[in-house]
Amino acid sequence: SQRGKAFNKEEDRIICSAFLNVSKDPITGTNQSSGRYYQRMHDYFDEHLGAPSSRSVKAIQHHWLTIQKAVNKFCGHFSTVERLNESDKNEQN
Repeated sequence: SQRGKAFNKEEDRIICSAFLNVSKDPITGTNQSSGRYYQRMHDYFDEHLGAPSSRSVKAIQHHWLTIQKAVNKFCGHFSTVERLNESDKNEQN
């Protein structure tokens, strides 16, 4: 299978915004199938891109999972640094 063109920063921003809007929807946020969830992210992406997109639902899903993995890794490292900073404060005080 062929890879599509790389996502640009604006597309990344829209995908992150799509996640926030779709997952935080109080009516359907947690009560939707995975397929419907990613379809709604794709619909949001298409609506907010400002130009026609050839990105498929599957492409949006895979790219979001890549972003999410990187964000989770960052958050883990950030938490570690925060804990280290807190323990340094306790030793000094």
